[in-house]
Amino acid sequence: MIFELENPTEEQISRLCEMTCGVPHELTVECVIRGTSPGEIYVDDQSPRSCFIKTPECNVLAGEHTDEEFLSGISPHIDYYDAVTCADSKWEEIIPGLHGNIGLRRYRRFAYQRTDMDMIPELPEESGNVRFIYAKDLASLAYGNSDIVSDWINILEPEKRLDICLAAVVLDGNDIISCSALDCLLEERVEIGIKTIPEYRGKGFGYLAASSLINRLYGDGIHEIGWHCVATNKGSRRIAEKCGFRKVSEYDFFCPYPPIENTSDLTADEWETLALFFDEKALTSPDLRNQSERCRNQAEIRRQM
Repeated sequence: MIFELENPTEEQISRLCEMTCGVPHELTVECVIRGTSPGEIYVDDQSPRSCFIKTPECNVLAGEHTDEEFLSGISPHIDYYDAVTCADSKWEEIIPGLHGNIGLRRYRRFAYQRTDMDMIPELPEESGNVRFIYAKDLASLAYGNSDIVSDWINILEPEKRLDICLAAVVLDGNDIISCSALDCLLEERVEIGIKTIPEYRGKGFGYLAASSLINRLYGDGIHEIGWHCVATNKGSRRIAEKCGFRKVSEYDFFCPYPPIENTSDLTADEWETLALFFDEKALTSPDLRNQSERCRNQAEIRRQM
């Protein structure tokens, strides 16, 4: 059987944390289990042996993988464009059969980490256009594109942590051009990410936002900060390393579309390889033709540069 587990008991929380310990790179999973981030938990029993956990950052399969009744009940809970990761390699063989999108493909991600024992990143000299956002500020954000922050913060009851900075934004006039914000928060641990408006990338604003947030978080009592990015995301990796993060793991995840934020991160040949992959899949699922066309267009752009 499969059912959604709401308000898990301490015993169930312990079992779920034990099952998902194979994905230590994703703090967001534990945040959903412990109720500090929104999400859904699907299990096979009141004393869970298998679970499927949906979070704002990832979707994870963990525990035993041989319960056919549980497996058959998972598919309706995996959305067509959901990316999925898992706790061990045995699940990797099963995931494609559970997903309704045959465009699902394996990609690589990197997990980085730093603690308050690490060197604090040096702030750029010009940092006057940085603003810090706390829970008390969320209701009154008045930037031209405040949704960059408001759509990002996926923390339940942030008002319970008024002491923790939720985001650092870099402004150009009244518009946010770069934002580094918390993906999740659990006691003294967080994971953060970075988003910079495309036309402002490569100019140091991402590093300014991230380093400013890291400095503020340590001042607010946070002791561990995590960072994730797709292996091909050169800009994100560069910022993480410049901010003093250490790569602690690499892991696979399955995604039904190319998770490429910066199109220039792939070569023409790499985009063409993706286009050929979606060409083949589109023979069965014509709706994937748009993915093929997008990839081929990017390949052509790269060739002309």
